[in-house]
Amino acid sequence: MKISAWRVWGISVLCVLMCGGCGSQNVWMAEEDSDIPVRSPAARNAIRLVLTSGPALNVFHHLSGSCAVLVLQLGDRQLQQILRDEPQRLRALFRDDSGENDKGLLKKDLVNMMPSRQRILLLDRVKGARFLLIAAGYYPGPSQENIIAVDIPAVIRKEGWWWSPVYRGELQPVSLDIHLGARGMTWFPSEIPEQQ
Repeated sequence: MKISAWRVWGISVLCVLMCGGCGSQNVWMAEEDSDIPVRSPAARNAIRLVLTSGPALNVFHHLSGSCAVLVLQLGDRQLQQILRDEPQRLRALFRDDSGENDKGLLKKDLVNMMPSRQRILLLDRVKGARFLLIAAGYYPGPSQENIIAVDIPAVIRKEGWWWSPVYRGELQPVSLDIHLGARGMTWFPSEIPEQQ
């Protein structure tokens, strides 16, 4: 059975197009750089916070005390900025009876820390959460220096054929290491392996 050269060439071109045209590529992008909508479904244990306090925590009159840490999941960047700029609204959120019902405030977690302790919090990300605001209630109240504002990272996936790609945005897990000291807190992101 003899195969013509044109058939071999046609089959090889078809194989190259089929294998090379359909691929997946991850691109990390900020939300401002992209018009691609990012899905933000709920996810179990998608927020990991490692809280570590030193022996001198929330020092007042040379005595260490406890410190409340407030973790807010927000769906609105403007609300994140408003809460950073207005400490009295943030202070009201430390109380359970605050009655705050801001549009965009999706979930509130309050954790009390004692000196010389470490706690690992695995929080579920609620549907629609795109931003985190973490505030430590140092005496006399939360200030700009004791507030962490974090965007939940998103990865844009490019899928499909090279001539008509499809872009999909997906949120990634967040992991932060936070050290609570005598008068303030420091933080840095932990390394999380990228999910395939």
